[in-house]
Amino acid sequence: MLKLIRLEVVNFLKVSIFPFILLNLVVAIVVKNMKNVFDLLSSSSDIRTFYTLFLMIIISYAAAFMTTINFEKEKLSNLYHRYFVLPLPPGIIFAIKLFPSIICSMCVVLIWGIVMFLMFHPVTLITFIMALCNALIFVIGSILLIFYFDLTLKNVSIVYGIKFILIFVLSYLPNFIVSQNVSIKVVNYSIIIFTFLLFITGIILINNVDSEKVILS
Repeated sequence: MLKLIRLEVVNFLKVSIFPFILLNLVVAIVVKNMKNVFDLLSSSSDIRTFYTLFLMIIISYAAAFMTTINFEKEKLSNLYHRYFVLPLPPGIIFAIKLFPSIICSMCVVLIWGIVMFLMFHPVTLITFIMALCNALIFVIGSILLIFYFDLTLKNVSIVYGIKFILIFVLSYLPNFIVSQNVSIKVVNYSIIIFTFLLFITGIILINNVDSEKVILS
């Protein structure tokens, strides 16, 4: 098992160096530009919590997007078919496969989240820890779902297209939500609940992957 993990890590590093550098450049630009946003925010703790939560989710999604960018290529090369001939349970195989992506994404979220907090102090420490944990759960759930749909859909270009569109949707949502007459506190709780549902759904789907469906797709 350790040999498989090492092999996946080596393969991941070979194809992900440039995406990883690009990811950190993009996140650095986003975090830097958030200074003006936090300076202009009202003193409402709910508003500041909302923007902190959403910024952490955007960073999480950017990390999930870039660290899974090779999944579609692997599906087209029929690499996933080979997993089911290994003498290990599918759950263990998928955990080994996703290990580098998840660890890399979590490190990006953790490091840039801490940098953002030290630079801007947008919320209290306890609220920030909650937002950071929420982001870490979100990134795991996102990677699990992306991997599941890459496994099971015949046309993986659909997955890539949706992933790309979601970047613009997530960047637009914060200002749209704030402009609506909704309770920001309710929105904050909804984000946390959605994150946990995303995570649980990802685990359930991965644990119930139909090998025949993957091979036929």
